[in-house]
Amino acid sequence: MPVYVLLVCSIACQLVAAAVALRLIRVTGRPAAWTLVTVAVLLMAVRRGVKLLALIGGHALLPPDITEEIIALAISALLALGLLRVAPAFHALRRSAGALREKERALSVLMSNLPGMAYRCRNDRHWTMEFVSEGCLALTGHPCQELVGESGVRFADLIHPEDREPVWKDVQAALAEDRPFRLTYRITAADGSRKWVWEQGRRISSPGKGVEFLEGFVTDITERKRAEQQRRESERMLQLVMDNIPQFIFWKDRRSVYLGCNTNFARVAGMEDPSQVVGKTDYDLPWQKEEADFFRECDRRVMESGQPEYHIVESQLQADGKHAWLDTNKVPLKNERGEVVGILGTYEDVTERRLLEDQVRQAQKMKAVGQLAGGVAHDFNNILTAIFGYLDVMRNAPASAERVVVGIEQIDKAAQRAAALTRQLLAFSRRQVSRPEILDLSEIVGEMEPMLRRLLGERIELEVAPEPRLDHVRADAGQIEQVLMNLVINARDAMPTGGRLIVQTANTVLDDEYARAHTGARAGPHVMLAVSDTGCGMKKEVADRVFEPFFSTKPRGKGTGLGLASVFGVVKQSGGHIWLYSEPGQGTTFKIYLPAVQEPLSPRRHQEAAGGGGGSETVLLVEDDASVRQLAGDVLQDNGYTVFTAASGREAREIAAREVGEIDLLLTDVVMPDTNGRKLADALVSEYPFIRVLYMSGYSSTVIAHHGVLKDGVELLEKPFTADRLLRRVREVLDSAPAATD
Repeated sequence: MPVYVLLVCSIACQLVAAAVALRLIRVTGRPAAWTLVTVAVLLMAVRRGVKLLALIGGHALLPPDITEEIIALAISALLALGLLRVAPAFHALRRSAGALREKERALSVLMSNLPGMAYRCRNDRHWTMEFVSEGCLALTGHPCQELVGESGVRFADLIHPEDREPVWKDVQAALAEDRPFRLTYRITAADGSRKWVWEQGRRISSPGKGVEFLEGFVTDITERKRAEQQRRESERMLQLVMDNIPQFIFWKDRRSVYLGCNTNFARVAGMEDPSQVVGKTDYDLPWQKEEADFFRECDRRVMESGQPEYHIVESQLQADGKHAWLDTNKVPLKNERGEVVGILGTYEDVTERRLLEDQVRQAQKMKAVGQLAGGVAHDFNNILTAIFGYLDVMRNAPASAERVVVGIEQIDKAAQRAAALTRQLLAFSRRQVSRPEILDLSEIVGEMEPMLRRLLGERIELEVAPEPRLDHVRADAGQIEQVLMNLVINARDAMPTGGRLIVQTANTVLDDEYARAHTGARAGPHVMLAVSDTGCGMKKEVADRVFEPFFSTKPRGKGTGLGLASVFGVVKQSGGHIWLYSEPGQGTTFKIYLPAVQEPLSPRRHQEAAGGGGGSETVLLVEDDASVRQLAGDVLQDNGYTVFTAASGREAREIAAREVGEIDLLLTDVVMPDTNGRKLADALVSEYPFIRVLYMSGYSSTVIAHHGVLKDGVELLEKPFTADRLLRRVREVLDSAPAATD
């Protein structure tokens, strides 16, 4: 019985081994070897089967050897177990091989789709290739097999001769520092075309062997290089265009920092190259601070409104010390979303043109002196007649307080008329001193309405139509009142038999189209002051000339031609625009547009009570005109002040040095033969800081005003002045803080 069991077990183990061997044929992919193993094991099983059948049938010649069968069973069992243990390893190996093949396939697909060539090469002068990807053909025009090995095309021969040595040196330097290398160079393709390529690679090293290979990637950047070259050429051409434009061009960011300019602008700023201007502001360039402030304010206005401004007249002190006049246009720079990101400006130097225009205007003025002489001489003769006549009456008449008072009043009226005529002359020449403040034009019109009704009389109906919520403007209140008065007087004279006059205020916005169509107008929010009459009107050729100085529609000797010229001067000095429409028999409309500002109203300056009061302080009076000096000195002394008088700056400095610490106020004329009042004040205040300063002048001067506007901290007494006005201003300045000078 044991023999039968041993034989059966041996046969079972051998059959299991044969089955496993058969499976390994498919797993390993080696059919011959595993087929032989299968056949051998099956033969062993057949042999044991024959012996088992012989024993069962009683035909066995010899009884089986138990020991032999035990050994055979052991061998069969070990063989089956061994094959069963090794089979999973072969299965795992097959799976790994499959995964490896998939990775190789994916890598091959990836490399074939990359726009370039992956490689492995030797670190020799020929860059001998061990492997190149399929992108080799598109890059070089050579198939992969031509570049691989020593017998084909050497990659070093494809590199442009001028680039071979730099490429070698750059690679060796990177290897010496054990870092990746990145190169840009030229190659010659198989068809002879030149290409720019970019390469990145690294070393592949083994311990003790140093650099074995280089691996990397090469890609075609010819189009990128061509685009860069075109961009550089476009930039160069754009710069050439800007540099050859006779205008000056610049652009800034939201903070008014320069982003660029053309060469013309850079040279004016004292620099050779436009790049030197980049990153600077107007305060870094050789402009005066007042000019830089003005430029910055214009920039802010354009960027905040998002509207361009054209023909801005700007003054500029250039790097060579010369003063220039500029005609500037500024437009907002906007991004693709319409957001304002900066400002673009262009300007041209109109200094020569202004000089020529001034010469032409001067010639026109000289030619028009005859026109002016009649009106001015007529008015001044009337004024002088009244003054001389009442002086004679008071001098020759018996002493009578009433006659003296009447004479003084008439002389005062004549002097006021002379002062008004002088103000007209200054206004049209824009040399009138301006004290800008934040105003409500509806409020000014309302305050003047009673006076305007008296001025117009009963035959002319006055209608006032103010805007309820009017925006504010920045202007001189007195000058605006003067403008309104002149327009109303002109309207009254145009309606000798009566009519209707409308004074209107309104908020409005001037658009770009209006600004382009009307020289001097600026786009943006404005406040309108309109004066319309139903008078005789004007022909177009007359309306085109009404703002010209010395031009008058009134009969000879009845007007100076300065009224509307002074209106025009005040409006321009206030940064505004004036427009008129008139037709014969239909009346005339004047419309004044002043830029709207978003600032609170300034406290209004109301007329103070007569008599400013005296004092006991010491005043240094400097005036080169003897009569004015005598008058001012007498008035101040009569009111308790101690007065030292000087006719020149030199004399004033001598007095100040002699009366050290005694002088409380410097009362000085602005324009004098040997100096100007500002220089004198600066010199004295620097030595005696507690001296207060009050200037006297009849017109605006750059010494104390910029663009006709008083500089900060400057106190001015305008000529002509009365004794009361003199005393008030002296008292005000003495009671204020000490003067601030530059």
